[in-house]
Amino acid sequence: MRIAIIGCGYVGRAIARQWTKAGHQVSVTTTTPEKVAQLADLAHQVKVLKGDQPEALQELCEGQDVILVAVGSKGRTAENYRLAYLKTAQNLVQVLAHNDTVKQVIYTSSYAIVGNHDGAWVDETTLDKPPHIFAEILLETEQVLQAIATDLRRVCILRLGGIYGPGREIKKIFQRAMGQVRPGNGSEYGNWIHLEDIVAALEFAQAKQLDGLFNLVGDEPLPRRELLARLAAKYDLPPVIWDPSQPSERPMNVRVSNRKLKDLGFVCRYPTIEV
Repeated sequence: MRIAIIGCGYVGRAIARQWTKAGHQVSVTTTTPEKVAQLADLAHQVKVLKGDQPEALQELCEGQDVILVAVGSKGRTAENYRLAYLKTAQNLVQVLAHNDTVKQVIYTSSYAIVGNHDGAWVDETTLDKPPHIFAEILLETEQVLQAIATDLRRVCILRLGGIYGPGREIKKIFQRAMGQVRPGNGSEYGNWIHLEDIVAALEFAQAKQLDGLFNLVGDEPLPRRELLARLAAKYDLPPVIWDPSQPSERPMNVRVSNRKLKDLGFVCRYPTIEV
């Protein structure tokens, strides 16, 4: 299988290594020339490419069977998000209009798109309520890519939970919050997914030629206060002090169901978040 991965960050690197190991012919991209040497062992070829370079994108897609879009923004501004996500998707759509080899496009999106539902369970049929401009851009990116699905080309959107794993351990993510006073009572649910489960789900999506929208999160959403309490207990850290008199800083409170993906046979290796 010939697979091109657009974006080779935390997730892209992990799946590139796995797909190359499995015998696929993998091409990866980076926007940073200095990273080419670092990525050389992960794939058969490494290309320097940005989402606003349609000619380079067309060359990358020629002869490929699968395209994985796993881009990330270099900064949290609306302009950077539009360039990294939306512009890449728009140019990819133009390129694939003249491509007859790519049979599947997979895109790693975010569950943030679904928005705040006051702690209720949601699934892929729930009405999206993007809570900010960044989620709005991610939703538009999904819609652009979904529009190119045909009988001959599948488009699989995986909405990822908060990502953790080697180098992004929960302890590392929340280290500075421990022992601090935080606004609210910590009742908002978080939905997390381990890097190993992302890699496994990408392999699953490619092997099963999945089409459509799927939530990729663990089985157990946790209130923030419980997650941080577990962290404090395990590592003997000072607990977070919650101040209910102050409004919470969290824009979302939602429990995301992964049932659709599980019903197809996918099983999380980390169903419960590991602190």
